[in-house]
Amino acid sequence: LACQLFYRLFLNGTQVNITIMNEFLENNFVYIAIACIAVSYAYRYFYMSNKSKDVQRTNSLARNPNQIRLNRDAKPTPEQYRNIAVGAILSEQQGAYINSLETGYSKENRIEYIAEWWGVESTEQAHDMLAYLRDTGHRCVFDVVNEAFLAPTEKQESIIKDKLGNDAELASMAASQLKNLSDYWSFLSFNKVISNKKDLAKYSIAAWDYGRINFLARECFDAGYLTEEETWGYIDTAYKLVAQNYDNWETYAKSVIIGRVMWKGGGSDNSNMIGIMNYLLQASNSPWVTMKLK
Repeated sequence: LACQLFYRLFLNGTQVNITIMNEFLENNFVYIAIACIAVSYAYRYFYMSNKSKDVQRTNSLARNPNQIRLNRDAKPTPEQYRNIAVGAILSEQQGAYINSLETGYSKENRIEYIAEWWGVESTEQAHDMLAYLRDTGHRCVFDVVNEAFLAPTEKQESIIKDKLGNDAELASMAASQLKNLSDYWSFLSFNKVISNKKDLAKYSIAAWDYGRINFLARECFDAGYLTEEETWGYIDTAYKLVAQNYDNWETYAKSVIIGRVMWKGGGSDNSNMIGIMNYLLQASNSPWVTMKLK
C-alpha cells in the first residue's frame, strides 16, 4: 500500500518509464518501508496524543470506579461544590473533574462528544437541549409509565395508548421506558436500588434529567458554547430542582440509576454506574459524604 502511494505521487504529472520505476521501488523498498513506518508513528504521536489522553482517562475509570477526580486548581465555595456535585455520577462515569466547571477534557474532545451524543453543535442548540432537560426531559412520560408498570401486563399497552395515543413520539418513549423497566427490574432489585414497585413514584426519574442538565452544561462550557455565568445558571437551576424533589443524596442517586436504566435498558455500564453511586455515598472524600444535599 505504501509503495502504491509513493508510486502515484512520484508519477503525478510526470512521464516516467515504468520499468525504471519498478527497479527503483525494488532497490529501495526497505528505505521506503522504514520511511512509511516513521511517518505512521509520527502521526500517532503528534495527532492522536490528545485523544489518547482523553480515552485513557475514561478507561482508567472503567477499570476502577472508586476514584474521586479533583481539579487541584479549582477553588469552589462550599455551595458551588455542592451544586456541581449534582452531576457527580456522570462526572465520575466520564472520568471528569467533580469540583469545577471544567471537566478536564479538551475543547476539541467535548465539541466532538456532545455533537455525537447530544446533537449539540452551537450555543443555540446548547440552550435548546438544556431547556428541554429542564422543562421536559425523559420524565415527561413517567407518570404514565408508572401507572402501566403497576397494572396487569395485559392492560399496560392500552394505558399508554389511552394516555398518550395522540402523540406517537411520547407513546413510543413511554413504551420503551416500560419495556426497559420491566426487563431490568430484577437487576435493580438485586443491586438494592429499588425492590418495591410501589416505591417507584417516590424515586421517579427526574434526577436523571437534572443530573444531565448539570453535566451537559459543564460540557458545553468546555466546548465554548456557554459562558461561565450561563453555566452556573444551569448548575444552580439543576440543584434547586433536585432540592425540591429529593431529601438526600441516596434517594437522588437511585433516581438517576433508575432513570438511566429506563432510558437505555441493559449493559455492563449499568453495574459500573451502581458502583460509582455506592462509592460516592460512602467515600470519605466524596461531596455526597462531606456535604448534605440540603
